[in-house]
Amino acid sequence: MDFHGFLLQLTVVGAILAPVASQPKPGCSGSCGNLNIPFPFGTSPDCYLGDSFLITCNSTAIILPNCSHGKSGVIADVTASLTLSYFFISNTRNKFIAVDCDTVAVVEGSRGQNYATGCVSLCNGLDSVENGTCSGIGCREISVPKEARDFTVAAASLKNHSQELDFNPCAYAFVVEEDAFNFSTLDLKDLQSRETVPVVLDWAVGNQTCQ
Repeated sequence: MDFHGFLLQLTVVGAILAPVASQPKPGCSGSCGNLNIPFPFGTSPDCYLGDSFLITCNSTAIILPNCSHGKSGVIADVTASLTLSYFFISNTRNKFIAVDCDTVAVVEGSRGQNYATGCVSLCNGLDSVENGTCSGIGCREISVPKEARDFTVAAASLKNHSQELDFNPCAYAFVVEEDAFNFSTLDLKDLQSRETVPVVLDWAVGNQTCQ
């Protein structure tokens, strides 16, 4: 089963929870704002199956913007990260994406998988960017490693955004559910004012096989 990246007592990740067939336990809140929270997850004592299924509401952003002009070639001072105690970040449902015309973006982790990988996203202008594709011209995507429980994201400008400040003042790097993000040239301006994106986690009750 999949769990859309809800913050698990962390501070930098926004949350979207996918509805599933299970219902909240009687007397327990089944929502956080306008998001459904089904059992075995819960937000208060006796409303979740175990400590690993405790959900804490938080709406701070997962998306990392790098607008540090004057720091060409330097990894951004601000990073975005996610750390999980019990669940894996789904490597089949998520992608690491960089949106920019002048950036190198890096994602790395240590829990579950000790890894570091990155991508380059470049373009000469809007006329060279194609909607709906993340092949490296204005947008680049790469896979997330299997069985990773954390990630940290950082981005760096190669040319200080000196050639595209009017239509692309910042770089954006984030892990997101693949089906929830379809690149548009409008994303180059301000990511269309997005502040959070969904992330899918793999989870199971117990350690038995599905069979």
